[in-house]
Amino acid sequence: MAAMTKALPRRLVGLASLRAVSAPSRRGGGPAGTLTVRVGSLAVVAALLNIVSTPVKIKLIDMLSEAGLSVIEATSFVSPKWVPQMADHAEVLKGIQKFPGITYPVLIPNLKGFEAAVAAGAKEVSIFGAASELFTKKNINCSIEESFQRFDAILKAAQSANISVRGYVSCVLGCPYEGKISPAKVAEVTKKFYSMGCYEISLGDTIGVGTPGIMKDMLSAVMQEVPPAALAVHCHDTYGQALANTLMALQMGVSVVDSSVAGLGGCPYAQGASGNLATEDLVYMLEGLGIHTGVNLQKLLEAGNFICQALNRKTSSKVAQATCKL
Repeated sequence: MAAMTKALPRRLVGLASLRAVSAPSRRGGGPAGTLTVRVGSLAVVAALLNIVSTPVKIKLIDMLSEAGLSVIEATSFVSPKWVPQMADHAEVLKGIQKFPGITYPVLIPNLKGFEAAVAAGAKEVSIFGAASELFTKKNINCSIEESFQRFDAILKAAQSANISVRGYVSCVLGCPYEGKISPAKVAEVTKKFYSMGCYEISLGDTIGVGTPGIMKDMLSAVMQEVPPAALAVHCHDTYGQALANTLMALQMGVSVVDSSVAGLGGCPYAQGASGNLATEDLVYMLEGLGIHTGVNLQKLLEAGNFICQALNRKTSSKVAQATCKL
C-alpha cells in the first residue's frame, strides 16, 4: 500500500474490567506496515467479585499512566446499587494523577451519570448499548430504541458542555440470550451511534464467541456505514480468540483496540464470559509486528501484578505468566 501519514483518533469499555485502548496514527495498510498505536487501559477494576479499595484503584491508574498508556478509562458512574464496586467513582477520578497527554474517560449509563461525571471533572464519557434486544434489556433495562432516546439526551448535553462521547456496542459477534447476531444489525446500531455524534464506536465481542471469519464479516458490514477511523474492537477471550480477532480487525483497518491489564473483566449479564484481551499480550503482539505503542511492557507487567495481588487472583495474561517463569 502507498505510504501515508494520518493521525487517527485514539480512545476507547466494559463494565468492571480493565481495558487498554490502542489508538494509532498509521502509515501503511495494516500490521504489515508501520503503525503507531497508543495503548491505554480501562481501569474500572474489581473483576466483578471483589470490591477494591479506592487507594488501590488510584494507584493502579497511576501505574498505568507511568507505563505510557495514553487512554485510561478511569471509572464508571453507574449506580452503586447495581455495581457497588464503582461507588467511589468521584473519589477515584479526583484522586488520580492527571498526566499530560493522557485521556481519562469514564463510563456512564444515563443523563444522571453524565451530570455526576462532569461534576467530578470528566472531560470525556462513554455510553454503552448493544446489538441484541434481550441483552440491552438485561444490561440497561430498556429496548434498543429506548436506549437511543436516552443517549440522545446525553449527547445533546455533552455537546453543550464540549464533552467528547464514545459509544460501545455489545454482543456484536454473539449474544448469551439471542445467539448469533447478524452483521446487518450491528451495522445498523453502530451507524446510529455515529450519526448521533459519537466520535468513536467500540464493537464488543462480549461473550468471546467470535472467530476471525465472523469478525471479518461483521466489520465488512459495519464499514459500509461507518468509516474505519471511527471504529474500535473490544474482544473477550472466552474461546482463546481475542488476539486472532484483534489481528483481523487491524488488518481490516481498525486502529483502536480495547483490552485490560492482566486480562481482567467479564460481564455480569453474560454468564461464562471470561475477561478482556490482556493488555500485556496485546502490546507484546504489536511490538512483534513492528507496531510502536509507546508502552513500557515491564511497567505494564508490574501494574498487572499489583492489581492481581490486590484481587488475590492469578493473571490471565500469557505474557505475564511466561515472564514470571524466566
